[in-house]
Amino acid sequence: RRLPDDFVPAGLVNMGHYEATRETANAFSRMQADAAARGLSLRVVSAYRSIASQRQLYNRYLERAPAHVVDTYSARPGFSEHHTGRALDLCGASGSFLDFEKSPEAPWVHQNAYKYGFILRYPKGYEHLTGYSDEPWHRTYVGVEVATDMHERGIVTLEEYTVKHVDYKPVEWV
Repeated sequence: RRLPDDFVPAGLVNMGHYEATRETANAFSRMQADAAARGLSLRVVSAYRSIASQRQLYNRYLERAPAHVVDTYSARPGFSEHHTGRALDLCGASGSFLDFEKSPEAPWVHQNAYKYGFILRYPKGYEHLTGYSDEPWHRTYVGVEVATDMHERGIVTLEEYTVKHVDYKPVEWV
């Protein structure tokens, strides 16, 4: 769903080099502290992006590949979850989000992120539902209640959860 060009989430807070909603930043701080207590280093390498910054990023990708390819790994301006201030790209000690899946931090995040309200937004094998290539580094804050519900029900994508539990309207048979 497209956001207006002038959309800026309310309550953005500073997370060092990045901004996110207060809820997202607070949840990440708790997750980061718990990871650190286990000797793991979690860092944010991307968070809130304005629509203008997403437009620049998307256009840079278009210089290297056609739109139908770019659309599988980058959101068009106005459609990125980063615009909401609730999406974080993570890395481990290596400092590279591209190496996140191979990091010691990844298994811990995969097993525990829901406890802090984060979901893996673009999982491998679900490209047909999400529309995007897998991004093991990309976490979206949906709140502890929703993330836990998804985890307990074995629902992997936000698309599935939305259809089954948010947009669902029971049919009354006559």
